[in-house]
Amino acid sequence: MIVKGQENSLRVLLVGPALSGGGGEVHFRNLAARLFDGTADVLTVLDSPPEGLSTDRRIIASLGWRSELSYPRMARQLRAMLCQRRYDVVLGFGVFPNLLVWLATRTLRS
Repeated sequence: MIVKGQENSLRVLLVGPALSGGGGEVHFRNLAARLFDGTADVLTVLDSPPEGLSTDRRIIASLGWRSELSYPRMARQLRAMLCQRRYDVVLGFGVFPNLLVWLATRTLRS
């Protein structure tokens, strides 16, 4: 439960496909700008140019998808990032970002 006035105290990571011009990517860009008042960190699966994005969006990295063989490497990268930054909430948007979040978090205790 989010208590009024404590929304920004949550450490939130949004994991999505990319932030460029594709249909799902546009929806993810809009969610990243508006969900949690735009204060959540944003991680993309694909490298995408941050053109036209406002500076208040917190794009922290891209996992650099190259092929289907990239998933184990990306899951390890995401798991290391989650252990280091200690997010309270991790949300994936789309089938493959959700798969990565599941792979990265399935062995974490909290």
